Amino acid sequence: MMEEDQREAREQVKREQDEAYEASLQADRAKEEAKRLEEEEKLRVVQERQLEQEREAQIRQQEEANRTAMRQSLERQLPVEPDESSPVECVRFFKVRLPSGEVISRRFLTTDPLRGLFDFLTVKGFPREEYKVLTSWPRRDLTLMDPSENLEQLKLCPQETLTLEER
Repeated sequence: MMEEDQREAREQVKREQDEAYEASLQADRAKEEAKRLEEEEKLRVVQERQLEQEREAQIRQQEEANRTAMRQSLERQLPVEPDESSPVECVRFFKVRLPSGEVISRRFLTTDPLRGLFDFLTVKGFPREEYKVLTSWPRRDLTLMDPSENLEQLKLCPQETLTLEER
């Protein structure tokens, strides 16, 4: 009987050890599964971030391509710049002070619409939607005026210094 009790005790210890081993094994598997799921989630987040960045880059490229195409189209539509031998009363000479402090200049005929000036500035990278075009004195915002009016109707000086301000 004693041998049987000892054998039973050994089997009981062995069963307890097996159960503890199985529980430990299951816990390890659960930890590994949780770690795998966490790594998959991190990878998914990184991939989503990369996709979003690629989409944003693609959108920026498309927008830049659209702006470039628009600038090229407007450049082809710009009125011919009158030469210096044109009669002074038929020409308006604009100096435009850019936000950087740089100055660009161009001549237009008095019969050219204000849109020509806006198109010139857009071609140079300063679209009307993003910048205000202001006269020096009296201070007027030309972007609020009708772009189809010609320069003579706007009563601009023969030589005018304009200022560009960001909106």
